[in-house]
Amino acid sequence: GSIFADGGILGPPPGASDKGPSIFVSGPGAAKLGELTAFGLDIRVMDAPVGAASSVKMSFAGINKGFTAMAAMMILAATRDGAAGYLRGELAAISPGLNATIEENLPRMYERAYRFGAEMEEIADYVAADSAAPDVYRALQRLSLLSLQDVRDARRISR
Repeated sequence: GSIFADGGILGPPPGASDKGPSIFVSGPGAAKLGELTAFGLDIRVMDAPVGAASSVKMSFAGINKGFTAMAAMMILAATRDGAAGYLRGELAAISPGLNATIEENLPRMYERAYRFGAEMEEIADYVAADSAAPDVYRALQRLSLLSLQDVRDARRISR
Protein backbone atom coordinates (compact mmCIF):
# COMPACT_ATOMS: atom_id res chain seq x y z
CA GLY A 1 0.00 0.00 0.00
CA SER A 2 0.87 3.61 -0.34
CA ILE A 3 1.40 6.13 2.41
CA PHE A 4 -0.77 9.21 1.97
CA ALA A 5 -0.31 12.78 3.16
CA ASP A 6 -2.49 15.83 2.79
CA GLY A 7 -0.79 19.08 1.80
CA GLY A 8 -1.59 22.77 1.68
CA ILE A 9 0.65 25.45 0.17
CA LEU A 10 0.63 28.91 1.76
CA GLY A 11 2.44 31.90 0.37
CA PRO A 12 3.83 33.14 -2.90
CA PRO A 13 6.15 31.24 -5.21
CA PRO A 14 9.85 31.70 -4.49
CA GLY A 15 11.19 35.02 -5.64
CA ALA A 16 14.30 37.11 -5.42
CA SER A 17 13.23 38.77 -2.18
CA ASP A 18 11.36 36.01 -0.36
CA LYS A 19 11.83 32.40 0.62
CA GLY A 20 8.75 31.08 -1.13
CA PRO A 21 5.79 29.17 0.23
CA SER A 22 5.32 27.07 3.31
CA ILE A 23 3.91 23.60 2.71
CA PHE A 24 1.78 22.19 5.52
CA VAL A 25 1.44 18.40 5.51
CA SER A 26 -0.68 16.10 7.64
CA GLY A 27 -1.65 12.45 7.77
CA PRO A 28 0.37 9.24 7.91
CA GLY A 29 2.88 10.28 5.23
CA ALA A 30 3.57 13.76 6.62
CA ALA A 31 6.79 12.85 8.43
CA LYS A 32 8.27 11.35 5.26
CA LEU A 33 7.48 14.55 3.33
CA GLY A 34 9.15 16.50 6.13
CA GLU A 35 12.46 15.07 4.95
CA LEU A 36 12.25 17.44 1.97
CA THR A 37 13.32 20.29 4.24
CA ALA A 38 16.85 19.00 3.65
CA PHE A 39 16.45 20.25 0.05
CA GLY A 40 15.38 23.78 0.99
CA LEU A 41 11.61 23.37 1.09
CA ASP A 42 9.70 24.83 4.02
CA ILE A 43 7.70 21.74 5.02
CA ARG A 44 5.54 22.13 8.13
CA VAL A 45 4.80 18.65 9.45
CA MET A 46 1.56 18.59 11.43
CA ASP A 47 0.76 15.93 13.98
CA ALA A 48 -2.78 15.81 12.65
CA PRO A 49 -5.02 13.67 10.44
CA VAL A 50 -5.46 13.88 6.69
CA GLY A 51 -7.42 17.03 5.93
CA ALA A 52 -5.78 19.21 8.57
CA ALA A 53 -3.19 20.68 6.17
CA SER A 54 -5.93 21.54 3.68
CA SER A 55 -7.89 23.10 6.53
CA VAL A 56 -4.97 25.40 7.38
CA LYS A 57 -4.73 26.39 3.70
CA MET A 58 -8.45 27.12 3.30
CA SER A 59 -8.75 28.91 6.65
CA PHE A 60 -5.73 31.11 5.93
CA ALA A 61 -7.08 31.90 2.45
CA GLY A 62 -10.48 32.77 3.93
CA ILE A 63 -8.95 35.19 6.40
CA ASN A 64 -6.39 36.73 4.04
CA LYS A 65 -8.49 37.02 0.88
CA GLY A 66 -11.68 37.86 2.78
CA PHE A 67 -9.95 40.65 4.66
CA THR A 68 -8.35 42.00 1.50
CA ALA A 69 -11.67 41.98 -0.37
CA MET A 70 -13.40 43.80 2.48
CA ALA A 71 -10.61 46.38 2.70
CA ALA A 72 -10.81 46.99 -1.05
CA MET A 73 -14.60 47.36 -0.84
CA MET A 74 -14.39 49.97 1.92
CA ILE A 75 -11.53 51.91 0.34
CA LEU A 76 -13.41 51.99 -2.97
CA ALA A 77 -16.51 53.29 -1.15
CA ALA A 78 -14.42 55.97 0.57
CA THR A 79 -12.79 56.82 -2.78
CA ARG A 80 -16.21 57.35 -4.38
CA ASP A 81 -17.02 59.80 -1.58
CA GLY A 82 -13.69 61.61 -1.77
CA ALA A 83 -12.66 60.33 1.65
CA ALA A 84 -10.02 57.68 0.85
CA GLY A 85 -7.09 59.83 1.93
CA TYR A 86 -8.72 60.52 5.28
CA LEU A 87 -9.57 56.86 5.78
CA ARG A 88 -6.04 55.75 4.97
CA GLY A 89 -4.56 58.42 7.24
CA GLU A 90 -6.75 57.27 10.11
CA LEU A 91 -5.87 53.62 9.51
CA ALA A 92 -2.18 54.52 9.60
CA ALA A 93 -2.60 56.53 12.82
CA ILE A 94 -4.86 54.17 14.77
CA SER A 95 -3.99 50.73 13.37
CA PRO A 96 -0.53 50.84 11.80
CA GLY A 97 -0.27 47.03 11.62
CA LEU A 98 -3.64 46.74 9.91
CA ASN A 99 -2.72 49.57 7.57
CA ALA A 100 0.59 47.87 6.69
CA THR A 101 -1.27 44.67 5.83
CA ILE A 102 -3.68 46.59 3.60
CA GLU A 103 -0.81 48.45 1.93
CA GLU A 104 0.94 45.15 1.22
CA ASN A 105 -2.08 43.11 0.10
CA LEU A 106 -4.10 45.53 -2.04
CA PRO A 107 -1.54 46.02 -4.83
CA ARG A 108 -1.14 42.25 -5.14
CA MET A 109 -4.91 41.81 -5.24
CA TYR A 110 -5.14 43.61 -8.57
CA GLU A 111 -2.93 41.17 -10.43
CA ARG A 112 -4.83 38.24 -8.91
CA ALA A 113 -8.38 39.63 -9.13
CA TYR A 114 -9.25 37.37 -12.05
CA ARG A 115 -9.15 34.33 -9.77
CA PHE A 116 -10.72 35.83 -6.62
CA GLY A 117 -14.25 34.78 -7.63
CA ALA A 118 -13.39 31.10 -7.92
CA GLU A 119 -11.34 31.17 -4.72
CA MET A 120 -14.20 32.76 -2.77
CA GLU A 121 -16.51 30.01 -4.03
CA GLU A 122 -14.05 27.34 -2.85
CA ILE A 123 -13.86 29.00 0.56
CA ALA A 124 -17.67 29.20 0.72
CA ASP A 125 -17.82 25.46 0.06
CA TYR A 126 -15.18 24.85 2.74
CA VAL A 127 -17.19 26.69 5.43
CA ALA A 128 -20.52 25.17 4.36
CA ALA A 129 -21.01 23.54 7.78
CA ASP A 130 -21.59 27.02 9.27
CA SER A 131 -24.99 28.49 8.48
CA ALA A 132 -24.00 32.06 7.57
CA ALA A 133 -20.32 31.76 6.59
CA PRO A 134 -20.90 30.57 2.99
CA ASP A 135 -23.15 33.59 2.38
CA VAL A 136 -20.34 35.93 3.41
CA TYR A 137 -17.86 34.39 0.98
CA ARG A 138 -20.41 34.19 -1.84
CA ALA A 139 -21.11 37.89 -1.29
CA LEU A 140 -17.36 38.56 -1.49
CA GLN A 141 -17.33 36.46 -4.68
CA ARG A 142 -20.04 38.67 -6.18
CA LEU A 143 -18.13 41.75 -5.05
CA SER A 144 -15.00 40.39 -6.74
CA LEU A 145 -16.82 39.77 -9.99
CA LEU A 146 -18.92 42.95 -9.98
CA SER A 147 -16.08 45.26 -9.02
CA LEU A 148 -13.49 43.77 -11.34
CA GLN A 149 -13.66 46.99 -13.35
CA ASP A 150 -12.91 48.97 -10.19
CA VAL A 151 -10.01 46.63 -9.47
CA ARG A 152 -8.68 47.10 -12.99
CA ASP A 153 -8.75 50.80 -12.26
CA ALA A 154 -6.79 50.07 -9.09
CA ARG A 155 -4.59 53.11 -9.22
CA ARG A 156 -7.43 54.94 -7.46
CA ILE A 157 -6.93 52.67 -4.45
CA SER A 158 -3.14 52.54 -4.54
CA ARG A 159 -2.69 56.28 -4.11
